[in-house]
Amino acid sequence: MGRIITLKCVTTLEKLKLLEKRKPLGEFGDIADRKICLKKEFGNVCLIIFEGNHEMLTEYAINELLEY
Repeated sequence: MGRIITLKCVTTLEKLKLLEKRKPLGEFGDIADRKICLKKEFGNVCLIIFEGNHEMLTEYAINELLEY
């Protein structure tokens, strides 16, 4: 797998790999005991895709908001 270059958007290749492999595209760490599959940041926007279902990680989200 090639190195993911863009930080601004999720590329078509990244989407396909996430759907096909169903595992992280790199070492992005953990969030609330779940592996992070993909993390992108641009300006004050952050997208984090993590293992799991459709649950909300409210404690993590609140802590992130309090840091700003």
